[in-house]
Amino acid sequence: MKQIVRSSGGALWASWRRAWQLVRHDLVRWGLLSAGPAVRVEDHQRQVWRFDERGRFVPWVGGGRARHRALLLDPEMVLRSELRIPGGERELARAAQWEVRAISPFAPEDTLWTWRERLDDPDPDWRHLELYLVHAGQARRWLDQRVESGQRNAAMELWAAPGVPLPGFGEGSRLRRRRWHGWIVGLLAVTMLALATSAVVWPVWQARADLHRADTLVRQLSQQTAEAMANRERLTESAARLEAMGPWLQETPDPVRLLDQVTDVLPDSAYLEHYHQQGRRVQMRGVASDTAALMQGLRDVPQFTSVRIPTAIARDSRTGRERFQIEFEWLAGGVQ
Repeated sequence: MKQIVRSSGGALWASWRRAWQLVRHDLVRWGLLSAGPAVRVEDHQRQVWRFDERGRFVPWVGGGRARHRALLLDPEMVLRSELRIPGGERELARAAQWEVRAISPFAPEDTLWTWRERLDDPDPDWRHLELYLVHAGQARRWLDQRVESGQRNAAMELWAAPGVPLPGFGEGSRLRRRRWHGWIVGLLAVTMLALATSAVVWPVWQARADLHRADTLVRQLSQQTAEAMANRERLTESAARLEAMGPWLQETPDPVRLLDQVTDVLPDSAYLEHYHQQGRRVQMRGVASDTAALMQGLRDVPQFTSVRIPTAIARDSRTGRERFQIEFEWLAGGVQ
């Protein structure tokens, strides 16, 4: 089944590549393959730049018309730095921001900066960034001079380097047009994908669904079997523990009933401060008016044996009562 899915997936990918190659030339010729509209840089070369399919500004070999204009900042006003970091797309902007904070000679409010990624790094695990820093005041004075000379209007962009626009300088209209182009490219791509894969999508989906259902059933059966075996083992262990504890339970008194019988023996003038039962042995400590009478009362209980006082009886000089400590053992077959 997995072999069928892999072969169907390979056929789908080959069909997609053939369909894409058939229309790629026309998309490039129409200017829809790029991710945005063209920009003409007002320098001595007056080159036209476009976004390529990787999202980078590149010179447009075909030239042609450009709706948008850009001014290239004086290179002496731009500070350039490079940064190589490991990681994915999410870490790039954050790493660039921290690097700019670390290396910028300008105050944060006076720093204009941007970055782009170099795609020629031979190590695929590392990302190579180019950082561009500009003093905001100098950039605005430079722009004001161009406005006065008639070389710039409000709709013009400002580039720190060829293909590297600075944010906040007239790129809004181009970004809106780029989004519009993106919608067109996306619509064409979805339509082409639907046409190219309509003949193979259903069998592939059906095979994957059958495989998924089979895997799900196997996992459910395995889980149910494992749970049943675990329950059986726990039941067996519980039965073994109960069987092992049976003799001990028969020879050990119930603590609550045993304490009730001790309470029945205590006179009203006596009370306990400490009571401890360990198996059949009981230790208790308290205060009584007549410890000897209490001892005799405990000895009169048939289930109590080895009644003794391990320490001397102390009399409280303030109350006149006796402080006692008594130990005894319970006989099997007594209180349960």
